[in-house]
Amino acid sequence: MKILKAGCACRPPSLERLERSPWMRLLPGLRAYHCPSCGQSFLASKREVTDIMVSHRQRLFTRSHEAADAARAA
Repeated sequence: MKILKAGCACRPPSLERLERSPWMRLLPGLRAYHCPSCGQSFLASKREVTDIMVSHRQRLFTRSHEAADAARAA
């Protein structure tokens, strides 16, 4: 298990929380997560995971609006 600092490389739409092992409790600012897309498990701060989710939602929102604008222009 590694400590995530820049987000999961596959940028999944959601992450699953894992129960932390006793040794993980020594790192109180980090939570255990599992990425269902690539199968990787890692420790990350709640803020980092929130940033990943917000970034993903922003990309989806932008794509949907671009598609709607293109449909209207056609």
